[in-house]
Amino acid sequence: MKFHNNHACKIFEALEIVEPILPTPFYWMDADGVVLGINELCLKAIGSSREIIGKKPYEFYKKEIAEHILKHNAEVIKTGEILSQEEWIEDITTKKIKCFSSIKSPLYDDQGTIIGIIGSSVEITAEKEAERLKAEIARQEVERLKLDNELQKQLLHEQEKLTKLATQVAHDIRSPLAALNTVLKYLTEVPENQRIMMRNAANRINDIANNLLSHHKAKQTNSETADNKQKNTWLIAPLIESMISEKRLQFEGSALVLDADISTEGFAAFATFNACEMKRLLSNLINNAFEAFAGRDGKIIVTLQADETEVIIQVQDNGIGIPQDKIAQVISGISLKTQGHGLGLSHAKQYIESLNGQFILSSTENVGTTLELRLPRSSAPSWFVSEIVISHDQPIAILDDDQSVHNAWDQRLTQVSRELNIHHFFNTTALKEWYQTQKTPVQILSDYELLGEPNTGLDALETLNIAQRGILVTSHYENPDIINRCQAAGIRLLPKNLLAHVPIKLKQPTKPTLQYDAILIDDDETLRMSWAFVAQLKHKKLLTLESKHAFEAIIDQITKDTLIYIDSELGDHKGEVYAKTLFERGFTNLYLATGHPASHFSEMPWIKGIAGKEPPL
Repeated sequence: MKFHNNHACKIFEALEIVEPILPTPFYWMDADGVVLGINELCLKAIGSSREIIGKKPYEFYKKEIAEHILKHNAEVIKTGEILSQEEWIEDITTKKIKCFSSIKSPLYDDQGTIIGIIGSSVEITAEKEAERLKAEIARQEVERLKLDNELQKQLLHEQEKLTKLATQVAHDIRSPLAALNTVLKYLTEVPENQRIMMRNAANRINDIANNLLSHHKAKQTNSETADNKQKNTWLIAPLIESMISEKRLQFEGSALVLDADISTEGFAAFATFNACEMKRLLSNLINNAFEAFAGRDGKIIVTLQADETEVIIQVQDNGIGIPQDKIAQVISGISLKTQGHGLGLSHAKQYIESLNGQFILSSTENVGTTLELRLPRSSAPSWFVSEIVISHDQPIAILDDDQSVHNAWDQRLTQVSRELNIHHFFNTTALKEWYQTQKTPVQILSDYELLGEPNTGLDALETLNIAQRGILVTSHYENPDIINRCQAAGIRLLPKNLLAHVPIKLKQPTKPTLQYDAILIDDDETLRMSWAFVAQLKHKKLLTLESKHAFEAIIDQITKDTLIYIDSELGDHKGEVYAKTLFERGFTNLYLATGHPASHFSEMPWIKGIAGKEPPL
């Protein structure tokens, strides 16, 4: 870029040298409004690239935006003063409208001549939206004073709910955004744990937005019904661990120690609630505890325990505590900012009690505060891995793109036994090639997200068709599509951040003691009697059973090569599905005893043949 004189040249060259290291978005323009330089932070904020250097605003903004900017430049140059203004622009890439607080200063050469301007622009779109909401709330308050009948009082109630909601959103959004901004500092080489932190923080922002939308919709319908529809059964331990990780990033650089203590029973505990509400609630409780230290050393610990009927979550801090005469005031919703507690506690208490739970606050000045949430415990869904059972005669394959995860599995598994047959894979191709060579059933522990792979670990498990012997170990365990796919394929799910907690047990081999020429599993008593009659005539040892449960009671005593005939219509179960489970457990001679022809069934490689209802003895 050429400049008008050597003095200006030196100034502009100096700006180009310091531009990469300045921590704020800034730019500089000549007296005619031509962009002479701009740093990456500013380019990112406006959604542009360095192609705008050498151009006037008219060449990349609409006319009215360009005129607004250049008019302000001219005023700065004319007065020689530092001036500020708000500038609404259209993001060059996304086309979204953004608002910036722009501060501009005259740019002088060595001789004191104004040769342009240097400016810094900070995006304030969120603040402007908050101001708009505040103005809207004020307007609604004026309208509220005019209401004088029952219909108007009902409208007032809805408006007050909107006011609370808007305030809550402004309060809640700081935490996930702080976590997200912290992670963005480390994007040069992003390991998996930081990818998970970014996704969790981004998801929380998205959850808050979705929850705001659902509350607006609830105004037109029954709000209680709308809230109830959003409640689902959730595994609590990973929710707490992800929140702890997010908060550690948010509070990075402070003297605070933040940790989680999850009991063995707590790791497998489920409860029913709205996930967005619960994440927001826990986030606020931890934030309040953090404020209790006022920058001093301290410790916050989140504990999770459970028994057969109840889940207990505690947020404990050793901060300055709350005076006994202020506890009721705090729970009622009055914020004591010097104490670090208040905002969110009233909402937390109301929400926990709406779940038929209990919210208990106990505090001692100069000792600390404990917030206890007691929730009814829910049954675990069928996809959840409550324990992993392994054996010496079953190879174990681990598929993950992260070496540290392989190391973690090695540590967990070898603590159970050092004689296990463990194989490690970093891509699906190598796993599939190895799997085809195996003669015995294989257990696979697979990640979902594999960097550089077109397919996921779940795709591989579905292709291999291994059902219960496949466990998807992933941070995506809350994704409904993934859950539905796993349930359809019989694959179980383990949240990755529970890898260190899930119990692993070694199955002790049992020696079969019952020898039969054949076994029939059929719920038709007449058919069982006819097979038994033919077996007696032919001097064959036949065992007839009415259900799969009867067979499960003696399964460890049956040799794996025994001929097993299973009815397709087995009460509430499909015989071919149960046969697949038996095949995965090592049984090799499986037949369907059914009146349906072979064409009635899809391909079933675990079935040796369709035997029909006549005794094949």
